Amino acid sequence: MAENSTFEALVTKLSDAFRVALLIEEKKGRRIAQGGTNEFSLAAVDRTDDLGDFLSDDDYVLDIKLKSEDLFNVDFERRVGKALELGGVKWRYGIWSRASRDEEYRRIQPAQ
Repeated sequence: MAENSTFEALVTKLSDAFRVALLIEEKKGRRIAQGGTNEFSLAAVDRTDDLGDFLSDDDYVLDIKLKSEDLFNVDFERRVGKALELGGVKWRYGIWSRASRDEEYRRIQPAQ
């Protein structure tokens, strides 16, 4: 995520964009906001690691896990991109998982 804001501000944007309640917890030095729907779970990971600056990242991470393989399609991918766009969340790229062992991971980017 290319957000240049506080983690709390990002969590608010993501909550609004995906219409989910996200609870922030501290896990092994990182703040992680988690929530979900009946279709997917969502976790936002803070870029700052409280255990040391050398463990921190340049960007926040958003992890979306589908609860059904039926949702693993281009339409859901577009829904995610649209939610981020309408929610005003800035992002550079995403790694879309593979559907089978024969496929490669795909890098997706925001619509221009």
